[in-house]
This record gives sequence, structure tokens and C-alpha cells, in this order.
Amino acid sequence: TINISGNNFIANSVVTISYDNAGIATTPTAITATSTGAITGSITVPSSSSAGGHTVKATDGSSNSASASFTVTIPATTSKLTISSQDRVGNTITGYYTALIQSGKTIASGFTPVTFTLNSNQQYFVEPTNYGVYVFDHWQDTGLPDNPRSISISTATQLIAVYRTTAISLSPSTGPAGTTVTVSGNHFSANSAITISFDGTTVTTNLGIVTDSTGSFSGATFSVPTSSTAGSHLVRVSDGNGGHAYSDSFIVGPSAVISISPTSGNVGVAVKVTGTNFARFSKVSVYFDGTIESDSRAGGIFGAISVNPAIVETDSAGGFAADIEVPYTAAGAHTVKATDQSNSDTKGFTVTPGSLLLHPLTGHVGTKVNFHASGFAANSAITISFDGTQVTTNPNTITSSSDAEFPGSFTVPTTGIGSHTILISDSAGNAYSSTFTVTDPSTPVFNAQNIVTGLSGTDGMAFIPDNGPNTEGSGAFMVIQKSGAVIVVKNIAGTFVKQSVPFVTVPNLQVLAESGLLGIAIDPNWVTTKMVYFYLTVSVNGVLQNQVVRYTATTDSSGNIVADTTKGQQLIIGGIPGASVHNAGHLKFDSQGNLYIAAGENHKFTPAQDLTLLSGKILRITPLASAGSNGLLYSIPSANPFTSNPDPSVRKEIYSYGLRNPFSFDIDSQTGKIYLNNVGENSWEAIFDGTNPANFGWPTYEGPTVGNPYQLASYSEPLYWYPHAGIEPTTGGANGLEAVTGGAFYHCSVNCYPSQYQGAYFFGDYAIGYIVALLPTDLNPPVTDLGIGVPKAQVQTVVSGLAFAPIDMSVWHGKIYYVDLNGNVAILNYS
Repeated sequence: TINISGNNFIANSVVTISYDNAGIATTPTAITATSTGAITGSITVPSSSSAGGHTVKATDGSSNSASASFTVTIPATTSKLTISSQDRVGNTITGYYTALIQSGKTIASGFTPVTFTLNSNQQYFVEPTNYGVYVFDHWQDTGLPDNPRSISISTATQLIAVYRTTAISLSPSTGPAGTTVTVSGNHFSANSAITISFDGTTVTTNLGIVTDSTGSFSGATFSVPTSSTAGSHLVRVSDGNGGHAYSDSFIVGPSAVISISPTSGNVGVAVKVTGTNFARFSKVSVYFDGTIESDSRAGGIFGAISVNPAIVETDSAGGFAADIEVPYTAAGAHTVKATDQSNSDTKGFTVTPGSLLLHPLTGHVGTKVNFHASGFAANSAITISFDGTQVTTNPNTITSSSDAEFPGSFTVPTTGIGSHTILISDSAGNAYSSTFTVTDPSTPVFNAQNIVTGLSGTDGMAFIPDNGPNTEGSGAFMVIQKSGAVIVVKNIAGTFVKQSVPFVTVPNLQVLAESGLLGIAIDPNWVTTKMVYFYLTVSVNGVLQNQVVRYTATTDSSGNIVADTTKGQQLIIGGIPGASVHNAGHLKFDSQGNLYIAAGENHKFTPAQDLTLLSGKILRITPLASAGSNGLLYSIPSANPFTSNPDPSVRKEIYSYGLRNPFSFDIDSQTGKIYLNNVGENSWEAIFDGTNPANFGWPTYEGPTVGNPYQLASYSEPLYWYPHAGIEPTTGGANGLEAVTGGAFYHCSVNCYPSQYQGAYFFGDYAIGYIVALLPTDLNPPVTDLGIGVPKAQVQTVVSGLAFAPIDMSVWHGKIYYVDLNGNVAILNYS
């Protein structure tokens, strides 16, 4: 029962009460205002009410009304979660520390078997840990190695954490009857005799096994009995002194084998690796020429080319599927190897010469052609010829690196209009050819032109919609600098001029490597609201966090657009975890007035999958002109995917998740499509279709996957991806800094780019220094990658050779405008 009181209604008038805009019975049945306009009464909250905020509204006969919010809470019920542990052959083992985590904090722990009490339907994570010779391997119910594991229960639940022992190893652990198995071991008693049994029967070994002074042995072999049937068999190794015994399984059947697809290609190509007949539920390492494909997602070598998923584990049949990116390496024969603890197989891969950056391939005589070639001979002299004649290059002398790659450029010589042959070759006879089409000098080409210079740390821009929503503005725009200054640029008779004073200099920022003032969005209804939104990094009680704040514009006596100091800064939403890196920060409004917010995972990986945290997500909120009954200046759209989730710790602001560093994105003003630029770790830069809520897979996946081996809920593959190897700079100031940045959908009615770019999504790469158009998928359907089987959108490189490419992009009057971190605002012309 809610008691209601109110005042300032029309005296002696009948006042009606509604609950979520529906009429509701009251006590008394008719509520009438007193002679002073006061009311009292009560209602009963409907039993059908869902958890969350609801609106109670009182209205008199003259339509005077007042409302207040009532929050329905569902009484928390609890369920028991029991975690036990066993080894891979089914023996119960106990005493393994297990943590229960919620909202990034350990809230309970114990040693297996351990029972936790969980609030029903809330999200938790359970994290079993290793001890001694036993290492967590997988969960018995799913076969997956996810650790920590997300869990939400509503009934008593039991889970079994399966561990493998590192005290013994069998090589191989699969194969036909009669296979010779090599056994090694440790953690036994020193100088002790060792016995090996197969399904309980002692087997003959090649030598009398005695451990050394450390309790270890190696090199012992036995033959799998020829009478063994197909399937799993128990191998037990024990000593005679201390009673140490460890068990593992041997699978009688075909030997382990892998296949790869494709078997040849240039550096940067995705190679699908599938395996069969490996050990069941076993972790698999993938190597290219003896170098493990791993990275920090799996606790591996930071900076190495990634294997995808980060942790590869076989299923219940000993099979797996993964993909790798061919690293920078020389032309010729190479090997791909997959191995678990006991089994391995190797296949050959042939690297062929190529140039992932070779642009443009059409233009006038005198056009500068940029290239970054790879897969040639290492440390070799390189020659570029045009129609068989060697051309001068920049640098003048080109020698491939020890990784067999080289960047550079050359100028198209004087020649006739039409098709001509470019040949890139090394001294070892490796060559790659392409065709350049020379056009008439009057044919327009793309070129970039700076229109504002002399700024610093420019990392965002937005045109001011001063002609109203859904209408192109006058051309005035704002540029943000990481340090906090917001610069206004006005279009005065076709010339862009910086306003003499900043709109505002945002105070109290934490300006670090990738933090500070990071995002801007201007209210589409600027004409009436004059509101501007910013994403920024601050310190709250010594902890970095990101916030969205709002300023309201006014005009000073000189006609400058400045922030209204009487209103100051308003906090819209805070508590977005912050760090020196991976803060993201892009902001965009949709046509319904919802604000989308890109939040990075602060290079902490796991928060991207944690629905109780705002990091590693795209958030969607509806800003409010004044605070609601909960004191917040935003509400949560009812169509957000987790609004009905009964877990109060799940953040209802989340729209999509599983993102590493969604540096920028755009919302198509005509179609409503949302494309997200997600900066990769070691292998792939990716663009996702974020129109509908989804899980984009980080940190389990980076770039495209072979299926969805981790069975992630709501998983969506990238729309487009491109590699690091083969195109990422390896020298200079941009060395190793490849990152997909700056994105904008292009629509135009006058002064347009060529027609194929209508509806295209333009994006840039910070280090490569190019701008690319992802072509409209309705007219240019994605093409399935032949190696990994994932559809991939079609693109066209628009301009290359930029010192640094766009950090943020906008479209105005038929052209792309962008900012770079060098303090420039530029325009992409077609002339």
C-alpha cells in the first residue's frame, strides 16, 4: 500500500490517480482536494508489477498534475551453488580454492567441495584456482575452459571443475592399439621404483623405472595392449615409497591430425586450423614455424600474433577449431603445428608475395602510389617497375626487413591513358604484380586538405545542428582537445574560422595516454535546448572513472558560442570504469533522442563480458532535461536488452557488450544502422554491425571465429576485419600502432562523391594512414572468406599516405570532415 499526499491542486476538485498511465482503485474511492488544494489517499501496488521504477500520477479536472516514482523490488530468493572437483579420469579430488565474484569483487570463497548461497537470477562468476600438480582444465557440464565462469541460478545447482595433473604426461595420449606411449613424471618420491598400469593391469616398460633425487623420471615407454578396444582407458602411475599415484587417460582410436585452410597465401591471411583425435577436453597450442600463437588474453606472450579463440580446447571427442593470422615472414614453405599435452600434428603452409597496401591503382600521371609489401625474401634488394621499366621509389633504395616486408611509394611516370603493369620483385625471384589505370588529367580524384591547423590532441568533432533536427546545419562545428578545450569553428562565407574563445575548457580532467576529453555529441534539438554532451575521464576519490556530462550553450556579447556559466556542468552518467587506456568515449544520438555511449574495457579483458560493469560496452540512455524522481538526468529505454533482467546488479544501461576498445561508431541517419569500430589486440581490427544488441566476443574472440566454440550467448561475428601482419607499420612513429578509428556513414544530395559511396561507411586507421569505404551491403553483399567461412563486407580504399588518419569523422554538405591527433581538421575532397 502506498500512501499519497499532495497539494496545490484545484480546490474541491476530484483528483484521479494513475499507475503507469493506467487508472487504479484508490482509498477513498473518490479523492477530492480540500479547500486549500491538498489531497490524501492510498493505492495498492498491482501484483503484476515488474521490478523497477513505476510512475504514480495525480491529475485534477483542470489537468494540473504531479507524479512520483515508486520502485518495485522483488524479494530476493536464494539458491545453493555447490562446486566440487575431480581429475580428468573421474577421481574425486578436494581442497581446491574457489572464489565467488560479483561486480568485479570476491564476495565469498572456499575449498572444494564448497557451497555458496547466491541470490537467484543474479550474475556471478566462479573462479577455481590451480594447486600443486593439478591445473583447472574444464567444466564437466559444458566442456568449456572458461575461468572465471559466469553463473546465474534459480535452483540448487552443482558444478564440477575438472582438473588435469601435470605430475605425469603421456605422449601420445591417443592412437590405435599397439601404440608406443612415452611416460614422464614428477612429484613422486625420490629414488623410488615406478609402476605403470593400463586398466588396472601392470604393463611392461622399456626399462626399470626409478625416480631421481627430485622425484622425477622420463623416457619410460610401454605398448598399448593389442586387445584394447576403442575408447578411453585408465593409465595409472605410482611409486613404491610414498604412495604417490596419478592417473590420466589414453584414448584408443585414430591418431591426432589437423587440417588447415587455406594452405597458401600472403602474410595476414586467416588460416582455419581444425583438429581431430586429440585428447578430450585438452588445451591446444598452435604454432607457426615453432612460435606459439598466443597473447595476453590467455596469459601468453604479449604482442604475439593471436590464436582465436584465446584459449583453444578440444571437445568431448578430442576435436577443435581455431584460426590464426599468418605473421610477417618470408616467402616459401612454413609449418602450422597444433599440440596438446601429449599429441601433435603439423601441416605445411606456403607464403606467397603480396602487398596489402597498394593504393591508388587509378589516377593521373604523377600520382603517388603507396605500398606495403610482404612475403618476399628477407633482407633482399627490392625493385619496382612500371611497364617493365624500373621507377624511382621513396625511399630511393628499398631493402626488405628481416621479416621480409617493406613500405614505400613511387610516382606514376609519364605514359599514356589506359592500363599499365606494376611489378614488385626481390633478388630471389619472388614477384607480385598488379595493374594501374592512368586516367585523363581532368578526372577527379580523392585528396585530403587541412582546413584548421594549430590545435592539439584533437580527438573528436561534431557539426552544430543549428538549422534544426534532421537538417544539415550552417557548417559550424565543435572540436574537442584531450586537454579539455572545446574549440568552435564557424563557416563564414565558405571559410572555416576558429572562434576567438573556446566554448568551454572542461576542468578537472585526468589527461593520460588515452584519457581526458574523449567524446562529444550535440543534442539534435540544439535550436531549442542548446545542449552539448561530453565524455571525459576524471578522478573520483583517487579512482579513475569516465563520465558523460552536459553543458548548455549561450551567446556572449561578441556573438561567440560559449557555455552558460549560470548552468555550469551537469553530470548525466558516471561510474564508467576508467584507466589510462581503452576508455573509448564516442557519443551519438539516434533519431529517438537516445544517447549511445562507447565504453572501453580499460585493457582489463574480462569486464567486457561482465554485465554488472559498464566497461567494454555500448550503453544506451535517454538524457532528461531535468532530474527524474531518482535524481538522475537520464532514463533507460524500455527496449534495452537487460531492462527486464531480474538481477539488480546487471546494468540496464547496457545495449551491447563484448568489446575491447570501441573507439568510434556512427548511426546512419537514414537507415538507423550502427557500425562500431573495435580496436584489436594483436591480430585483427574489426567493424561490427551494432544495430541490434549483441555480444561481440571479446576477450574470448578477437576478429572472426570458426563458429562459436565457447558458445557465447548472443554472439555476433564482425562485419569486416583486416589484419595487423602485412599492413601494420613496423618502423617510424606509427610502428605497431594500427587501430581502426574514425567512422561515418555517407549520404549526399549535392556535390557528391561517386555514386558507389552513397550509404557507405567511411573509416580510417590511425597508423596505416588511410581512409577506406565499407560499401553498402545491400548493393555489395558480403563475400564469404574461403578459409574460415565467415562473410566479409566489401571495401574500397579511398585515400592513403596520410601522416595519421582520422580519429573522428563527420559528414557535411556532401563531404567527409575529420580530425587527427596532430591538431588538424581536414576535409576529404573529390576534385
